[in-house]
Amino acid sequence: MKYEPILKTALIRAIENTYDDSRFHIGRATESSCDFRNGLQNNKHDWIMKGDLLELIKTEADEVIVGIPGHEDSLVLNAQTYIYRDCINENQVIHTTAPEEYQRLVSKYNPHFDVYMKLDKEKKTISFLLGDKEKTLALIEHTDFVSKPVYKEMYCVTADDLERHIHDEFWNPRMITIGRHVLRIKSPV
Repeated sequence: MKYEPILKTALIRAIENTYDDSRFHIGRATESSCDFRNGLQNNKHDWIMKGDLLELIKTEADEVIVGIPGHEDSLVLNAQTYIYRDCINENQVIHTTAPEEYQRLVSKYNPHFDVYMKLDKEKKTISFLLGDKEKTLALIEHTDFVSKPVYKEMYCVTADDLERHIHDEFWNPRMITIGRHVLRIKSPV
């Protein structure tokens, strides 16, 4: 995926549209000579809260924020700090009113990264819902895929196997990512 640089104001708007208790995954330089604008260098991973992140961006980020060369999925906030684009996108507030038959799938890593899903084993369909977007896919069973969305279909081994996969702790974040992909949820950054 090709990423474009973004304006500081657009990044601030995206952060402001996250939950107040959102945590963001960042990288910090481990040596004072590091400058992430020149590429990924010695760093350690860390977490930062929304208020602290906004302050950092407002006081230290350039007006045009670029990705790390070769790692454009990470945005350089200053020479010594970068942030992963995905953690911004996964914390976005998306108001959803879901019917009772939908189940909310929530990431085990981030309580704000979610999607609503309904698996109908009798009709052989799976539906996803988030915000004002909803899409239903026909289940195509007896394939070599555990869960693979293709156009208007979801390839799977069986509906029962897909249900186990949906509720499996290890695969939890993947199903949320699939649901958001199917719904074509746009990333703000």
